[in-house]
Amino acid sequence: MAALLWAGGGYAALVAVTAMTLLLSLLAIEVQTRLDVDLDRELRLNGFANILVGLCGGMTGTLSASRTLFNYRSGARGRASGVIAGVVCLLTLAFGTKALGFVPVAILGALLLQLGAELLVEWLVKGWHTMQRADYIQMVVIFLVIVRWDFVAGVALGIVAACLTFAINTSRLRLVKLGLNRTVYSGRVDRPSYQHEELVRHGQSIQIMWLHSFVFFGSAHRLLLQIKEIVEAQRGSCRSLILDFRQVLGIDSSAVMSFVKLRQIADREGFEVVLSAVPPQVELALRAGGLLGDGDNSTCRVFPNIDSALEWCEDKLLTEITTREEALGSADEWLAREIGSEPLFARLASYLEVVEYQPGDRLIQQGDAADSLYLLYAGRVTVLFRTPEGADLRLRSMVGHTIVGEMGLYRTLPRGASVRADQPTIAYRLSREAMTRMEQDDPTLAYAFHKLVIRTLAERLDFANRETASLQS
Repeated sequence: MAALLWAGGGYAALVAVTAMTLLLSLLAIEVQTRLDVDLDRELRLNGFANILVGLCGGMTGTLSASRTLFNYRSGARGRASGVIAGVVCLLTLAFGTKALGFVPVAILGALLLQLGAELLVEWLVKGWHTMQRADYIQMVVIFLVIVRWDFVAGVALGIVAACLTFAINTSRLRLVKLGLNRTVYSGRVDRPSYQHEELVRHGQSIQIMWLHSFVFFGSAHRLLLQIKEIVEAQRGSCRSLILDFRQVLGIDSSAVMSFVKLRQIADREGFEVVLSAVPPQVELALRAGGLLGDGDNSTCRVFPNIDSALEWCEDKLLTEITTREEALGSADEWLAREIGSEPLFARLASYLEVVEYQPGDRLIQQGDAADSLYLLYAGRVTVLFRTPEGADLRLRSMVGHTIVGEMGLYRTLPRGASVRADQPTIAYRLSREAMTRMEQDDPTLAYAFHKLVIRTLAERLDFANRETASLQS
């Protein structure tokens, strides 16, 4: 047992090197032969063969890329070459090695020298031109360690060097895949025009960052420095920072400390840290590190997706910047302002029908004929798209003082989505018949109303274009 434990390092190194050699050899063979190799199958076969050979007292073996490619280029592309090699080995095992005595020792020595020289030329000479300098230096150091000490020491040094190199190179990568603010990026909530204008005007107050990859100390530290630069540039106007974790693969404990430090900076500078789409394993690590608490004691806000996180930040910002007069402004005042004047709105009211909906009611049903549009007076609705699988996909939500259902009415096509009331909702309904009658009886009013619809669509399109441009930059 003591001998096995003493040799344990060598066994572990042998297993690691065998597996890595097999994978690298298969990759080289795939590239050279332009064939697809089933890695799982090759790993299983190599493992089974080593177990069988070990039970029979043989040595550990793996695929030889050089001999395989030599056979392939020589035309031996069938199973016969492997069968012949196996038969020769079995004959040697059965009848002994006396026949090998007829092979001159000089030839065997020359063969070993040739193989060794080829390896040295391939790695030490050609490697200077094909490898990066850092990788080449590591390879030379590992070679010298193996020569000076032993194989296990060289493998151990290689693993440590590879880990350090990975950590250094990964720390240079940008953890932030994309960074925008509310000025150019909106959630799935359509708001009244005065709220939309305020959010665009104060959009720098809500910063949004999409994170990706694995988060560890190096990348998290760079993220912290980047956030500090943004906050300092805002000069105290930053109110919310949204970090989206949807594409984050994991996080280590050292990176959690960087996020705790970010929370401390947020407390000092007066902005909220909001997390969205946090994977379960990442959330567990953040809670264990003290960043996230329970209930009202939580030091950070956590939301299931970026839309709900952005909506919360928008609501919080609006309560701070919206005046009481704007908040109390009625839909009638909004319509009178948008249509042009109060007399025009009074004439428009005669063509409108007041309808009320309770939470869960459908204003519009996907697939129905588009026979009307709605001017939201008060409340909140959500636009839903029914997928072929039968699931309802949320497209947008809309808060009062906006128009919904105009696309189907103007295009005279069936409804492309449903609209559901999320809370008690009051709306003005304008039917197709009423609009046709308005166009005939009051062309001036119809012209003003069509301008209102066009202006609303143009504002939505303009913001969508700026959002698309920001996402592509």
